[in-house]
Amino acid sequence: MNKISSWVIACFCFALIGITALVSHSGFGQALDGNGVTKLNCDDRPCDAVARGRAAFNDRNLNQLGGNGRACADCHMPAEGFQLSPAAAQTRFDALQEKREHNQNADDPLFRPVDADDFRVNGDNAVDFSNLVQNGLVRVTMPLPLNVKLIDPTTGQPSDETSVDLWRAVMPVLNVAITGPDGVAPIWPPGAARPPIMGQDPNGPNRQGGYQHDARFGTLQEQARGALIAHAQVSVEPPLRMLDDLAAFQQTLFSSPGVELLANSILSNAPPFPDPDPELSETEQQGKVIFNRACGQCHGGSLHPTGSTPETAFVRPIVRYHNILTACPRPATDGFSPCPQRLARNARTYRITLANGSF
Repeated sequence: MNKISSWVIACFCFALIGITALVSHSGFGQALDGNGVTKLNCDDRPCDAVARGRAAFNDRNLNQLGGNGRACADCHMPAEGFQLSPAAAQTRFDALQEKREHNQNADDPLFRPVDADDFRVNGDNAVDFSNLVQNGLVRVTMPLPLNVKLIDPTTGQPSDETSVDLWRAVMPVLNVAITGPDGVAPIWPPGAARPPIMGQDPNGPNRQGGYQHDARFGTLQEQARGALIAHAQVSVEPPLRMLDDLAAFQQTLFSSPGVELLANSILSNAPPFPDPDPELSETEQQGKVIFNRACGQCHGGSLHPTGSTPETAFVRPIVRYHNILTACPRPATDGFSPCPQRLARNARTYRITLANGSF
């Protein structure tokens, strides 16, 4: 190897070291620590908003919004399919404890008091992260509808609480381009108007569907704002452009190239829609036939992949979200095993007032 070649290689290696050091000491690089690297997927569109959205998704500083140091990617981990598994939470917790043996100021923003089991008792001094590390669950505080009361576990009587803490898994952000509201009012069953209950719409919160487990957010921007306030605990209102950028970035994320092709077909109103499934075994093919016949109307199928399909003649069920008994509590029948205590402890009992005034 001649001197010139050696000099070029040395300079190239030095440049790589410099770039690595720059990234690892920037806020963006720190946010990616332990979360993998997100591939920017915007080959066929202007990338400005998408690129800004990716940076905001991984930014623990959040443009001085006064947050708690969390980035979206701390909970929606790219390496975990933009979710948070119990194994990943446990691994990060163990790593944090090991670091604190040498540096008492070591930190991982996943573990903030607001998601500690003892937060309601100990506030900012809370340290019990059992739900987070054992179950991968975070705290979501929801207001109670007027017709719903919590039952006090000690007295067995309705309490005066107006909100409830729920423990929920981190929602994935893949495929959100086609899993939001469909923009069509529910038309099933025909002629079955439901009376208001204590002045509330019984079909809420969003008749056209939405994001989160209960469809309470009608847009990705609303969802991002809610997460920034509740989970990143920002004290400044997030700017609209940041919310638009986060939505733009999330709309480029898909679980497979086949689903991305399907999304493009749906969003361009170009049926028939391509089938995103990979090659299936004979048993899987039989299961698919059964699924399309028995489940597809509510959960999506080959002809109507999601509620976002533009086929307006497709009958939308009034209830878009269904309990499939995979969470706790659930009946210990039909092959379901009892919930382990670590999950069963999160269950609460409610008294619900029906439209006729009965409970």
